[in-house]
Amino acid sequence: MPFLGSPDRFLRLVKRNFYLLSSDLDKVVKPNIQLLQECGLSIQEIGSLCVANPRLLTSKPDRIRAVLVRAGEMGVPRKTLLFRHAVTAVAGLCPETFASKLKMMANILGCSEAEVARMVQKNPLVLRRSMETIQRACEFLINVVGVGTNFILDKPTILMYSLERRLVPRHYVMKVLQDKGLMRKDHSFYTLAAISASVFCSRYVHPHKNVLPNLAAAYASGCNGKIAI
Repeated sequence: MPFLGSPDRFLRLVKRNFYLLSSDLDKVVKPNIQLLQECGLSIQEIGSLCVANPRLLTSKPDRIRAVLVRAGEMGVPRKTLLFRHAVTAVAGLCPETFASKLKMMANILGCSEAEVARMVQKNPLVLRRSMETIQRACEFLINVVGVGTNFILDKPTILMYSLERRLVPRHYVMKVLQDKGLMRKDHSFYTLAAISASVFCSRYVHPHKNVLPNLAAAYASGCNGKIAI
């Protein structure tokens, strides 16, 4: 399958879904690839998408057609990375589970399902997170960080970050710096959460090593999940 780009990617795909070896090339695999192409995906994009979601190649074309319809119904434009994320999100969820997740997230956030649907448009992969993970992250963000529901609805990517190994230790650093007068009280927590680990350390940890010599060690410990929530 040259569209996968390399033998290694083919082996990775087979390891995740060995049914590929017995799937009908002309009646299943090729029609599924054609359906994805009709959505505006390039061969390279299809290869990457199928490595992450091998069943897109081996499921019956009618099922893949239904997945693509549901992804489109999320309101995400085709030929975009968000559409590929939407396909990934709905491919692993039956319609009933999809609807149930929207309802549960609305209950967690105390908002309408329509608001959650708009949030999911911004990052469809949120649907792949467990409800327990989302609930714990929301409780931390609202009760500890002090952000409102609208913050989460507007920036759902923050729910994709590890609570214990990213959000908690970075919030710890933020509070220490604010308490010492080294950071504005209104500094955006999302900015701290979204940047890479190396940039975070270079901006907010290393510059204060003389004033706060234990900060780097505390942050490193937190990244290993050793700061209590």
